[in-house]
Amino acid sequence: MSARHCATNRAHTVMTGVILVLSGVALLGALRGWWDIERYWAFWPLVFLLPATSRLVGPERNLVAGLAWAGAAGLLVSLNLGYVHLRLRDLVPLLFVGFGARLLYRSRTHAGGTR
Repeated sequence: MSARHCATNRAHTVMTGVILVLSGVALLGALRGWWDIERYWAFWPLVFLLPATSRLVGPERNLVAGLAWAGAAGLLVSLNLGYVHLRLRDLVPLLFVGFGARLLYRSRTHAGGTR
């Protein structure tokens, strides 16, 4: 096993541990009445910024994946706060566009290879 692979696994383990500890503190605080969880509930998708940051600055940098995680976090917070109104019937055509764009991108990057 390479040193880079071990460092990546350790980073993911640490990140998972931090998320679990923060989630436990948030739930404990809500149950004990330390704060009103309803006020902050709309911001839960900001957790997706952790893997986004990991993909943007971590050892396995991937700009597309990092921006996708950050975009998902932004979209979900916007939905929760009521800035964006998106229904399932609106989502299906967007998924078609996204999957089609992905297929076109993959066909372009694999055009020079073997079939």
